[in-house]
Parts: sequence; structure tokens; C-alpha cells
Amino acid sequence: GRWAVREFLAEGLSCEDSAANMIPQALERQGTCISHLVIQQTDKGQGALQLSPPSGQLPQGSNFNFGDWVFLTVPHYGQVRLHSDNGQPVSFEAEVLSIQPPPESSITVKVVGKGEGETQMLIGKTCRIDRAANHVTFRRQINALLVVCVSPGELDWLSLILLSAEEPGGFEKVASYCGHFPPTAIFPARSPVLRGANSSQYTALHAA
Repeated sequence: GRWAVREFLAEGLSCEDSAANMIPQALERQGTCISHLVIQQTDKGQGALQLSPPSGQLPQGSNFNFGDWVFLTVPHYGQVRLHSDNGQPVSFEAEVLSIQPPPESSITVKVVGKGEGETQMLIGKTCRIDRAANHVTFRRQINALLVVCVSPGELDWLSLILLSAEEPGGFEKVASYCGHFPPTAIFPARSPVLRGANSSQYTALHAA
């Protein structure tokens, strides 16, 4: 699981670096930034805020999705920062809860790691958001690793391959395991893994 955590953190650092070295308009064209939003109140729960564009329309090509982890910077012309050594304001971290299509055209986010009072003080201010990573994808990776590590079931052979590299002499074990077909050679027709897959995943698993 270390690689999944490292990848998630690396995406956040890459976002900070891009925001520091590229103009917001260029990031908007990439779909990873919305440079001017107004923070409004919403009834979506504690820590939730509604972000609306002054123009009434989200930028074309915006590539934000449910579960995205974003940096929310106040005001909208402020510098995106994850850390500050001299007292300068840092960006808030938030998760995208929903994206409303026209005519509402807004994004609802939940600010994390801050109290309700501090969150409410943001209402009425302007902000920008930058997409750092997708938290849903990260959770799926961690949950998949949990299954493989704790109760792999019929995927025990895959668990051996993935986890053996963490053990002394593991690379030799990997070579040995990969030199043999899985016990059943293919996924059993009634496999719960196949039952939970969509059509493209089903085809890929059978092809593998």
C-alpha cells in the first residue's frame, strides 16, 4: 500500500508545483483548475460549501469529478500553498461532493480538517480550486489491497505474487510464482470477482 499513498501524495505536490509555475488560465484549459468562484452556503452538511462561478457557467473542459481531492484557495487570486513558513495563508483541502449542471452550474465541496466556524467564515468570499487527486480512486486501491492482504479467497495466488516482494528473498519467489499458471488457469465461471465486474472488466479478466 505504500505506493498508493505515495502516488496520492505525489499528485498533491505536483498540483502545488503546477499552480506555482503556471497561470490559472493555462490550468483551466487543462481542466484541473477553476480560477474564480464565489463561496456560498449550502445545506449539504457540516463543512460543505457551494462554489459558483460569477459568470453563471463553469469553464468549458472542466475536468472535476465526484471524489476529487482539491485545494481551495481564498481569495481567488491568492497563491496555492500547502505549507507556509512565514505566516502566509495556506490553501484549504476539500473533497468534491457533487457537480451541478446548468442552469445551477456549481460545485459542492466539503472542507476537511477545519471547524465549522472557520468554514462558515469563508462564505461570501472568492476562491479558486485546483484538482490534486481523486480520493475515491485512492480508497478503491486501498480497499483492493486490503482484500488481497486479508482475505484473498480464490485470488490467493495473486496475493502471493503481490506480497512476496515485501519478504526477504521475495523477488526470487515472484519469479517462481509467475513461472506457473494459477491453480485453475482461468477465473472460475461462477467467481464472485467476475460477478462484480462490468462488461469491459469481465472481458479483460477473461483475456488475462
